[in-house]
Amino acid sequence: WWIGVISGADSAVRYKLDLSLLPEGPYKATVVADAGRRPHEMDTKHTTVRSGQTLDLQLKAGGGYIARLRPAPDG
Repeated sequence: WWIGVISGADSAVRYKLDLSLLPEGPYKATVVADAGRRPHEMDTKHTTVRSGQTLDLQLKAGGGYIARLRPAPDG
């Protein structure tokens, strides 16, 4: 699965992303999102998410978010 969010707003926005559309099970997520104070500064992190989870995204003005989700072994 790929998830992408782009903000065209002139100020920072908050977005709740509901992952209930995913089939059951854990997913390894590679996330690239806004970071720091400079407009084009991005941060990459790796985390685990599950179906039904809600992510709280905070995007800068004109910012964005992208995630690649891959099935992970139960653990």
